[in-house]
Amino acid sequence: MDGNRLGKVLEDIRKSKKLTLRDVAVKTGLSHTYIRDLELNYNRKTKAPIKPTPDTLRKLSQAYDYPYEQLLKLAGFFPSEDDPIQAIIDDPNSSETKKRFAQLIKELPDEKLEALLTLLDSVSMPK
Repeated sequence: MDGNRLGKVLEDIRKSKKLTLRDVAVKTGLSHTYIRDLELNYNRKTKAPIKPTPDTLRKLSQAYDYPYEQLLKLAGFFPSEDDPIQAIIDDPNSSETKKRFAQLIKELPDEKLEALLTLLDSVSMPK
């Protein structure tokens, strides 16, 4: 998932419904600080990325009257059918190495990818 797609969607929904963070906290039973961290896509105390659980997404889905499956997809629980590279990046089971490599592939121009493939072809890879 690109950096903060889920967080941006959550914030946009909340604002479009004219709800405060505290309003959503009351509706969901989640803390208003946690909801804001989700919108920002990181824990403001630890600076670590934040990954909501399916249960958290269900609570937000109900509070916002927004499709649960869409929130799951935005959070990376379902791979993207349209973009297999993004699916690797979004997959919570992908290693950080695979995610970094997939992001590199996604960002490199084709001529650089060709050079990378040439390099990889020249390396003896175990079968």
